[in-house]
Amino acid sequence: MGVAQVDTNSPYFVTRTRTVTYEFSRYEELFGSDFLAKACDVVRRQKTESGVNESTWVDNYVIRFAAFLEALSVYLYAGTPGRVLFLSGMNQSDWEQFGCWFRERIVRSSLSDKTKAKHILCTNKLMGFFIIVGLIPIKIELAPLVPRFQARDGESVRTHRGWNDKPKIFPVLSPLVLRIEKHRRSYDYSAYRKLAPRFLHSILPVLNRLYVGYSAGGAKSSHNTLVRFLDYLARRSAQQPDATFFQLLRLGRTSEIDATAWEKIIYEWRDEVLRENLENGFSLKSAHGIVMRFSFIWRHLAAVNCVPDVEIVGFKNAKRISDIKPRLSLAQLSVDAVKISEAEEKLVSRMERLTSTNERDETREFISKRCFAPTLPLAS
Repeated sequence: MGVAQVDTNSPYFVTRTRTVTYEFSRYEELFGSDFLAKACDVVRRQKTESGVNESTWVDNYVIRFAAFLEALSVYLYAGTPGRVLFLSGMNQSDWEQFGCWFRERIVRSSLSDKTKAKHILCTNKLMGFFIIVGLIPIKIELAPLVPRFQARDGESVRTHRGWNDKPKIFPVLSPLVLRIEKHRRSYDYSAYRKLAPRFLHSILPVLNRLYVGYSAGGAKSSHNTLVRFLDYLARRSAQQPDATFFQLLRLGRTSEIDATAWEKIIYEWRDEVLRENLENGFSLKSAHGIVMRFSFIWRHLAAVNCVPDVEIVGFKNAKRISDIKPRLSLAQLSVDAVKISEAEEKLVSRMERLTSTNERDETREFISKRCFAPTLPLAS
């Protein structure tokens, strides 16, 4: 390789790239002309038979062939006692030892594991072709970096089309987990089983109907809002375990909790949402959206008598866009004589291009008097 003048008709010539010439006549004495010529012919034929483009052929076959010949020459010249010095003297055991040695040579290189695995795979392909044409007397294969798994008959979960597909795992779902197949997502409320078991069982059918009608994003937002409220109840319950409200909630006697008690706890949660949002740099509009989303869920629960009817309102002026300055009134407008003069000149210049010479004076007078006349002072 790298010789400036080469015979492209030589049986040992394979190809030439922009920087490298792949010509292997220097191995003729060591490997023999018959072996080397047949091996080069096998590699050349893969350019068309492998069905890949030229750059892939060079990368996967030509460069791997060059590495194979270099490794084989190093192996023969290593000088270890009992090792042959010429290819013609290699028996099956010698080829097997060479395969193990060649693999270790690749593994010990400083390449990434991905590149090593690719080199081993491409070398195995190449040696497979050499075995077919009789250049290598025994089937040898470099062991892959990661061992292949052999499935029993009828139990393979890998196919040719989806070899990397993994079997789906369906966890055993709690009764307090909503699975919406449309969203490919589960909404889990089992963490609040001890807080309000019967209450959660009663509201899940309503939530299921709501979430099915939502997009995945809408259902997730509603779920997160409800979880935020349940988290608040869990914290309050831990602080006041003997409070009547939480005792009735744990015992499933929610029908005994009146609207006033629910309203009190909801509006305390509402205040916390506002405080946390503002402390974390979120806007009033964000807190308003959370509360109104919860209000929508509550109305649907109240419609089927899961909870009492409680009016939940958002925050005043939450939808106001406060960072946009209001439009100035006529009394607030200030006259900038320089800008008006510049605008007048631009308009006159444009209109003069559209009118004849005789009409230009009339056009200028019209613009000056009608469009840029002095503003009359406002009546006091």
